[in-house]
Amino acid sequence: MRFNRLCLVIAVVLMLMAICGCVIGEKPSQAATDMANVTADRILLAINDGSYGDYTMNFSAPMLNAMSENGFNGLRDKIFMQFGKYESRSPAPQASVVQGFNVFVYDCQYEKGRHPFRLVMDPANASLVQGIWFPDLKP
Repeated sequence: MRFNRLCLVIAVVLMLMAICGCVIGEKPSQAATDMANVTADRILLAINDGSYGDYTMNFSAPMLNAMSENGFNGLRDKIFMQFGKYESRSPAPQASVVQGFNVFVYDCQYEKGRHPFRLVMDPANASLVQGIWFPDLKP
């Protein structure tokens, strides 16, 4: 249930961004990109390892409220079924500032192919995760 709520929150944010005609402007700082890289690695490896604590370590309060441990396990099962285990990511993400948030898109290699992973970080607190999305993941 919380996984569905998280998906709904992410979908609403993305729709609002599309409707508002968000403009991609500047790029996040190198320090913000470095923090995003560390955070992306932790999240992706936590899914492989089944570590809910590592997965949610830097989540904002709304993200924590939307993702229970059961929701995490359901997400993990879907990723394994559709993509297989995570293997690696692109060394440098596509990075932009969208509607004031730092957005990083990684090209990731899984056992069953390549799939993107989107990470949205808070610009005021570069270690705080405001959103994640696996665009290729089917419900």
